[in-house]
Amino acid sequence: MFINNQLLSLLVPIASIIWIIFGFVQYRTKRITKIQLILFFLTGLFICILTAYRDGYGFSENSVISLTSIESMFLSFLGLVIVLSTFVGLISSNTVRFKLFIGMCLIFIIKFSLVEMIVRGII
Repeated sequence: MFINNQLLSLLVPIASIIWIIFGFVQYRTKRITKIQLILFFLTGLFICILTAYRDGYGFSENSVISLTSIESMFLSFLGLVIVLSTFVGLISSNTVRFKLFIGMCLIFIIKFSLVEMIVRGII
């Protein structure tokens, strides 16, 4: 592995917390530009990639979440909703974009919480 799992176990929650703080700051300003929306999407995608790399997501027999499990399908569906809302946000007004942004934040928090509960054995 390029990065060991201990570093990723620290990096993923820290990056997620920074991502959520950025979302809260944007919520307070009640305005989000298209560039901010794209950066927000790309950072969330990067965090998801790090998490999948850390957990061996479906790439080995000892992965935490099987590629064909119901959890995998649910997380993939939520990811698709984030992707679609990003594309809709790029062509919509600032008010609609802001509402989509809030939805993306909530979906990311749900995905992050669900994956961490699965990794920790809570679910």
